[in-house]
Amino acid sequence: MTEKIYELPTAGTHEIELVSLKDKGEKQLLTFLVLDQRGTDGKYVCLFVWANSARLKKLAAEIGVPDISRALKAKMLGSIVHAERDGKTYANLAGIVKDSVRLAESSGGTDLDKAASFKCPACGANFRLEQTNGIF
Repeated sequence: MTEKIYELPTAGTHEIELVSLKDKGEKQLLTFLVLDQRGTDGKYVCLFVWANSARLKKLAAEIGVPDISRALKAKMLGSIVHAERDGKTYANLAGIVKDSVRLAESSGGTDLDKAASFKCPACGANFRLEQTNGIF
């Protein structure tokens, strides 16, 4: 199986939107669209963030929501940094810029079931939100 290589967002402050949460057991995979950067194919660049429960709580607090599922479709400014590991470069979310978050109208969690699956407009990946312990 060949490894898929994604175009990285540049390091710095970017406008990002949380478009998906996917439960992967011990961790969750959060997908953000980088709204101010397009790839060579003209689509938005994606930022993938793996988060354990402690990191999810920290991100939720930075965004200003009780749990991260309420931040779906929220737009904000995020600080992106690059790190190298095993000869590869990765983009990481260092933090959220304070007071930059704009929550979506349906961020209260009532309409999340309507957006339970969708195709990422940037990378074309199909996502399905899965609810675990009351969290998508």
